[in-house]
Amino acid sequence: MYQLPLSAGSPVGRFRMRALIAAATGLALAFALVLALTELGTPTGETSPKPLLTTVPPHP
Repeated sequence: MYQLPLSAGSPVGRFRMRALIAAATGLALAFALVLALTELGTPTGETSPKPLLTTVPPHP
């Protein structure tokens, strides 16, 4: 039975595999970041007692 050498793979196939591995790695990192930020929760604190300006000042 004839076996192909390991270096005989098509360059396009290797490129697709690298792209797939890179995409899976990026997705895993993004998921880990979302989980880490979710674990931190919302920051504690209070709202400012000073109201925000909601109108445009008069034109001089």
